[in-house]
Amino acid sequence: GTSIYGANILDASWDNPGADIPLHIQRIGAALMRRNGVHCRNIICRSELWQNIIKNDNVATIAGSANQSFQTFEQEVGKNPDGSPMMVHVGTIAACPGWKFYINDDGRELGIPNSETWSYDIEDGHALFLPDPNPNLFQMLLGSEPIVERDGGPVSVKSGFAAWNNMVSNQSSYESFILDNALPVPFVPGCWCYADCVF
Repeated sequence: GTSIYGANILDASWDNPGADIPLHIQRIGAALMRRNGVHCRNIICRSELWQNIIKNDNVATIAGSANQSFQTFEQEVGKNPDGSPMMVHVGTIAACPGWKFYINDDGRELGIPNSETWSYDIEDGHALFLPDPNPNLFQMLLGSEPIVERDGGPVSVKSGFAAWNNMVSNQSSYESFILDNALPVPFVPGCWCYADCVF
């Protein structure tokens, strides 16, 4: 769309080695500051887009011909809420000091049972630009709903994340249920942007 610069901020696709990715990133940061007074310093993207970034001519030129185009690239240490290892990588580039790139290829199966399709959290060629975490800008709000854990059982209200098992017969087994009543709420929606970087 049209930006504060009078034209599209991304004037060239990021799969073009000659695209001025550092300038694009700085302009997005400036636009978000002008629009909402926030410092945008985080970019979430898929690994293919990260490869476009670190192979970009302008990114490499700023880093210097004797250096690699990225400064850091490491796996985020930690675990997901379910205990599985966190599979997010974090990178930085010399061309945009102070910005962090979170490279994430996570996704999930969505749709009706037996007809699900895989959907990535971040679409191909897209990136999400965000300020640092701040509860005044964005929070995960919890909801609740009444549930019955087993046939004939009592009704109870579950808030946020809940899990339970129900034993069934013929064949004896457990049915496992997981419920997560939560909704990410941006209090200031204009403090982030989701950009189509490869077009």
